[in-house]
Amino acid sequence: MIIASALEIRATLNDLEEIIGRHHPEAKTKKLRRTNDLLFAIAYSHCERLYHMLESFLGRTVENFPAFVNGGFCANASDSLMLMFQRYPEHVAELAVRMKADETLVRLEVEDNGTGIDPAVEQYLFYEQIDSKKTRGKLKNVYHGGTGLHLYGSKRRIDKLSGRIGHINKGKNWGALFWYEIPLEKLLVKK
Repeated sequence: MIIASALEIRATLNDLEEIIGRHHPEAKTKKLRRTNDLLFAIAYSHCERLYHMLESFLGRTVENFPAFVNGGFCANASDSLMLMFQRYPEHVAELAVRMKADETLVRLEVEDNGTGIDPAVEQYLFYEQIDSKKTRGKLKNVYHGGTGLHLYGSKRRIDKLSGRIGHINKGKNWGALFWYEIPLEKLLVKK
């Protein structure tokens, strides 16, 4: 058994604002915040659908759905794309959510073409809170906000499931890909 699914979004800020305006005309103020919410909601709901699809395919319940990790990956991607829109209003955002599963392993990826990961921060990803006293002075001029607390928590969650977590930095203003792999048996409800 092998299953795979992907959602790929390619849109400008105007495209996203038009969707919001059509479905939520009251949302004329705070457009970037609403756009960020829309990107996050689309990506995260696809993560949930992928796990429901996996349950249907297997005929078993996924008990240890890593919602915290999926949510963080999707939030990081949408935040990074919003920073790109603020800097480059004509940017064409690309956001992809992919899942692959076989008899032994589930892999989820979230990829964007946002700001990328500052090399000064990259070595700390997954291992400590970026804004800790130890790193605060070193990271004054990083080009992506956030504290890194979520990635640290994500690694701990994936480690508890005997999985692996990682990233690929595509470079400044080229984006990043975050992924995890979890043994399928760790996700399923015991019979």
